[in-house]
Amino acid sequence: MLPNATTYRTTDVTTASPSQRRLMLLEGALTAAKSLRSAHAGRDFEAIAEHGSHCRSILIALMTELDASSDRRLADQLSSLHAWLWQQVASASAAEDLDDPITILTQQRDAWREAVELLRGATAGDSGPAGPVDVAG
Repeated sequence: MLPNATTYRTTDVTTASPSQRRLMLLEGALTAAKSLRSAHAGRDFEAIAEHGSHCRSILIALMTELDASSDRRLADQLSSLHAWLWQQVASASAAEDLDDPITILTQQRDAWREAVELLRGATAGDSGPAGPVDVAG
C-alpha cells in the first residue's frame, strides 16, 4: 500500500465511529476470506498462511470489540458467530470450505452497511428508527 494510502486509512479508522469501524472490520474480514479462498484454489501456501492469519485476526477483533451494554444477548450471539467463523477459517483445507463463512460475512457486512446508513440518517435528523441498538463497541 502507498504511504499516503496507509496514512489515510489509519486516519479513517481512528476517526470513525464504532459502527463505522465495525463495518470496516467486516469488509476487511470478507476481503481476507475471499483472498484466502483464492489462495486455496491456487494452492499458494504462503498466501494461505498470510490471508488466513489476517482473516482470523479481524474475526478476533469482531468478537472482542462488541459493546454488550445495549443488548447482551445480541452481543453474545454475534461473538459466538464470529468464533464459529474463526474456526471455519482456521480449519479450511480447500477453497470450498470458505463458501459458508464468505456468505455469512457478506450478509453481515450488507446488513451492517444498512445499519450504519440508518444511524447516519438518524444522526442527521432524518426520521429513522427510534433508539437504534449499536453493539459495535
